[in-house]
Amino acid sequence: MDLTFFASGAVAAGTAVAVVVLPLRRRAALLVAASVLAAGLTFLALLFGSSSIGEAAALLAAVVAGAILLARVLPRLVTLTLLLPAPVFLGATSLEPRGLRIGVIVAGVLLAAVVARSERLGVRVALSLWYAALLGAAFPSFAGSLRVAAVSAALVGTGLLLQRRARGEGPTPMSVPRSSGVAFASGAAAALLVVSLPRLLPEIHRPASDVGSARLDRLRAAAPEGGILWPLPSETLFWSDSDPVEHPRLDRLDGRWLAGTAPRGPAVLEGTSREGLFSLRLAVTPLRAVKDESELAEIRKASEATVLAVRDALPLIVDGTRETDVARAIDDGCRRHGAPGQAFPPVVASGLASASIHGNGNQGTLKAGTLLVLDVGCRTTSGYTTDLTRTFPVGGRFTPRQRQVVEAVLAAQAEAHRRCRPGATLGSGLVLDQGARNVLKTRLGEVNMPHSLGHGVGLFAHDPLPKGPLVRGMVLTLEPGTYLKGELGVRIEDTYEVTATGCEALTLGLPADPASIEEAMKGPAAPAPAPAMPAG
Repeated sequence: MDLTFFASGAVAAGTAVAVVVLPLRRRAALLVAASVLAAGLTFLALLFGSSSIGEAAALLAAVVAGAILLARVLPRLVTLTLLLPAPVFLGATSLEPRGLRIGVIVAGVLLAAVVARSERLGVRVALSLWYAALLGAAFPSFAGSLRVAAVSAALVGTGLLLQRRARGEGPTPMSVPRSSGVAFASGAAAALLVVSLPRLLPEIHRPASDVGSARLDRLRAAAPEGGILWPLPSETLFWSDSDPVEHPRLDRLDGRWLAGTAPRGPAVLEGTSREGLFSLRLAVTPLRAVKDESELAEIRKASEATVLAVRDALPLIVDGTRETDVARAIDDGCRRHGAPGQAFPPVVASGLASASIHGNGNQGTLKAGTLLVLDVGCRTTSGYTTDLTRTFPVGGRFTPRQRQVVEAVLAAQAEAHRRCRPGATLGSGLVLDQGARNVLKTRLGEVNMPHSLGHGVGLFAHDPLPKGPLVRGMVLTLEPGTYLKGELGVRIEDTYEVTATGCEALTLGLPADPASIEEAMKGPAAPAPAPAMPAG
């Protein structure tokens, strides 16, 4: 889960308040923007941290008070603080190659320092950039050039919205004392609100099912002082509306895991006090990572449906087929084989688009002689998912170069699978990841895999998987790949269950080696002609 996206949303939401009050008083707008910005980012940090409710109250009180004082006393510094993250976000997420990315960041920081000298201009530019960042986060399928265009469009649009100018007033001898009083009162109000949450929020009811009841007991053992379960949205919040099929958004998966249904709002464990966790997120994450038998059965069901859906779509992987038609065929296949939909927007990327990792697919037409990267997963009725990627030759035959790269990636996956067992580590540079990269280096002479080797799978295709050793019952993917810009891209991915002695593939029945793929793409043999009837 990329917290940059959530941070962008929090900043844009906070500065939206400033847009409302900007025509009234410039300094008041800065106060509101800085306070809401600081409090919003702090709140997000608390949601994904392990602070108690009492600690959260003290921290939010200090942040709100400090932001108000800063906005009053050093408004230009506040403006610069608002400006700085925007070029970093833009450069770090959108631009290639690395030199251009660094250049944009450096130039953006210098420009921010210049713009911040004008309080009025600085706030307007800051708001524009943050709205553009939010737009880029909400639509991650944008190419880098389009996101740059979005920044420019947002800059112009916000400037037009903020035509009225506020009167600038210099500081007075009473500015700091008045600000101190406002800061103290605001911080105290924030603290009082936070510590009152356990009495204001509804309690989590014991689920009716035995499975849900057992999960609640596990959560109580992990958080004996109680805590707040926030309805955090999944990554689906940022999926593009341009996908050819519909996908669930804002699915509150922690609550769904605990109670079987997504709660409408935050709730607390019975008996929660100020020593309870402000957010149960870190307590729930390791519990969700280890699947029980009912969860494993659902993931196996999703995996079987996915394999069958892809097999059904193989006849479409020929010259002239639209990528959207393949995506729709996978969706139809999921439903036909007992799953109501897909786990995430399908990636159907052929030709040069196959070298774009997870992006820029579902837009083109298949061309004979190129590769098609198909990254899909079905979702069961209860919400459990799987994740599968195969690389197919359009037309049914690999070229020698394509075969070389596919065999290298397959060997990398095989090495990671060989190392996969309880106690092994998945993360970048660790046991499984490094084993796969070593194979790619040996086979191809270079490693062009800018993503991690794998991720957790469960109620979401990128389910929580805590850092550290793997344990029995975890479900994860192993998805090595290599991406050669302007030439081709190859990725092979399967979903695995960590068992007592190793890792068992759940996405069974769909080959990944070139010879077997070519054989599968031939389709069933034509029936033999009936023997001729004898004359007479």
